[in-house]
Amino acid sequence: MKQHYVEFCSPGSFFNESSIKRIDSWDIEKAVDLSADIKERHGATPFGFKFITKLEHQPIPDGEGGTLEVKPKIIEQSGMHFLGGTIETYDDVVNRNDPKESILQSNMRCNRWWLVIINTNSYKSCQPFSEKDCIINTMGKIIRSGTDKDLKEYVDQKNKEHDPYMD
Repeated sequence: MKQHYVEFCSPGSFFNESSIKRIDSWDIEKAVDLSADIKERHGATPFGFKFITKLEHQPIPDGEGGTLEVKPKIIEQSGMHFLGGTIETYDDVVNRNDPKESILQSNMRCNRWWLVIINTNSYKSCQPFSEKDCIINTMGKIIRSGTDKDLKEYVDQKNKEHDPYMD
């Protein structure tokens, strides 16, 4: 059977923290409501969430009196739904010329993350922002999407400018 989940991501000390909850459907408003109850280590709260649909099955008899566990299979996954935040381009970060952001600049260039999102609704978080991602408001309405024309044009232009074998 198909089962839907929502995975909440929060800033962590080294890697993001995550909590997964079952949900009836990919309902953005419901996920926003659920996010209010998520608290991770050091009081971190989610900067975003993504939906996951898995194909699952109950354990099956092994023919010898026991059972075999059936590993769930992910069949669909959304992009990240960021709970607010500000999109910054590679040029924004480079043009600030802040020595404290040299690693961010390098990571963006080397990984071809031409867009990042800065979210401060918990601890400050800086995450890649892809075509599948979006920013939502507190009501669950999408206010910015990775498919927005200006963002797609910017990413396309940067991909043309930067040969991955030469950077």
